[in-house]
Amino acid sequence: MSYNSAGIPSDAYVGMRAINTQSYTESNIKLGVEHEAARLFTLAGSADSDSIMITGSNPVALKARTVGYDGIGIEARIFRAPTYSGESALILPRNPNDINPVTSEVALYTDAIVTVDGTEVFAPTFLLGGSSQQNKGVVGAEMGQEKILRPNTVYLLRLTNLDTQAMQVAAYISWYEGGLDLPLS
Repeated sequence: MSYNSAGIPSDAYVGMRAINTQSYTESNIKLGVEHEAARLFTLAGSADSDSIMITGSNPVALKARTVGYDGIGIEARIFRAPTYSGESALILPRNPNDINPVTSEVALYTDAIVTVDGTEVFAPTFLLGGSSQQNKGVVGAEMGQEKILRPNTVYLLRLTNLDTQAMQVAAYISWYEGGLDLPLS
C-alpha cells in the first residue's frame, strides 16, 4: 500500500480505502493517557462536598465531569488556588487502558476542609432534577464542556446539594494530561 506525503492511503482518493478519524478521547484512551476516577457518597442537605485536584507537570484537559443524584438539584463549581486542610481520602486515578496505561500525576482528595475558595475559574453548572417520588433526581448528567487546567496547580471541585434533604451522589471525572496541540506556540 502506498501513502502520499500527508500519510493518506493513495487508494482513498478513488474510493478504495477509508480515512479513519477519531476523537481526542478515543486516541487518548488508546495511548494510555486518559485517566478517570469515581465515587459514591451521601451529601447532606444544603451541604458542600469539596474535593481537591492537584495537577502535575503537564496541562490537564478535564474531559468529563458527570454526576447522578437522587435529590432535587446539585451545583458544581471549580476554583483555582484554594486554601484547605484535612483532606481525608486519596482517590486513586484509574486508566481505561489495561494494555499500556500511563501513570497519572494528578492527585485527587475528598472531604477537604476549605477556608478560602480561591478564584472561580469556570462558569458554575446547575443540574436540576425532578422532585416527585416517581421522578426524583438525575441518573447521570454532564457538567459542561471540556476545561483546560494549569500544570502544578491546586483546584477545588465543589458540589453543592440544592436540596434540604440528604442525597446519594455518584460522581465521575475523566481527564487527559500532557501537551496540548492548540494553541500552537
